[in-house]
Amino acid sequence: MYSGIRRNQIAYLRCPDDGHELAVATANVDASGAIVQGALTCASCARRFEIRDGIVIMRVDATAHDESRKEERQRDQDAQQAGFAWEAESASAAEIDATLAALEPLREKTVLELGCGCGRYTHRLARQAETVIAVDFSLESLRRLASRLERQDPVALVCADVTLFKVAPGGFDRALSTLTSNLPTAEHRRALNRLAASALGAEGRFVFSAHYLGLRERLHGEQKDGHYPGSGIYRYLFGFSELRTETLSHFDDVRCRRIQVLVPLLGRVRSLARALSRIGEHIPGLNRFAGLLLVTARRPRSQS
Repeated sequence: MYSGIRRNQIAYLRCPDDGHELAVATANVDASGAIVQGALTCASCARRFEIRDGIVIMRVDATAHDESRKEERQRDQDAQQAGFAWEAESASAAEIDATLAALEPLREKTVLELGCGCGRYTHRLARQAETVIAVDFSLESLRRLASRLERQDPVALVCADVTLFKVAPGGFDRALSTLTSNLPTAEHRRALNRLAASALGAEGRFVFSAHYLGLRERLHGEQKDGHYPGSGIYRYLFGFSELRTETLSHFDDVRCRRIQVLVPLLGRVRSLARALSRIGEHIPGLNRFAGLLLVTARRPRSQS
């Protein structure tokens, strides 16, 4: 079970208002030194951020987009009710395999995870990385994530809107975000890219996924702008070149590829689907049945 944020991890965080460093104002620590309850304050503007059950609360509610509010409500509800079994399903497993491979090596790396949800990546990252700062705007999702972490895992949980979040410039080796296509506008995605670019060192790497307007979606006549059936959460379907071009505004080296290739008929054989997906990523034509695009962005541009 997650114990709380540690003092050395606070150095990675910055005030979302003015970007200045944060200091511990009050702290209730456990036997390992993790802060369970307390507060941080900005060294410049004195704004205060609570720490509850080890989670740093850095939300800025007043500026949330309507689509973001809808997603937060749905994610909070899902976190309270849903289990983790879906993470082992072929589509999710294929996505996880490809994404973690793009992040390697992770040993002794500092990782910023933006939009961590209930932690399908976080608990895996914790096994290798030196430090993981995991951020999400759904407090209930972070609480579920806390329940699946070990006390010794080098993870700090932060409740914040990733498009308004700030961290120590150049403090990270890796940045990770999944399904950035759930962000409601292009400006929200630009804010995420700016954050990732500023967070990474010169040799850092930003890996993220987005929904793909592939052959399956085209055959079904799906619109680029749309919502998930049932939950109503917003999603945007990207074209291959479109996503790469958008990312090049913040990184000089951007590589995009198709993942989660669920082949019609064959992809229904659950025991084979995961392996077939990884093979299908590399087969031209077949990989147009991909559900997602995976971007690896290097050489972040200056955000000054």
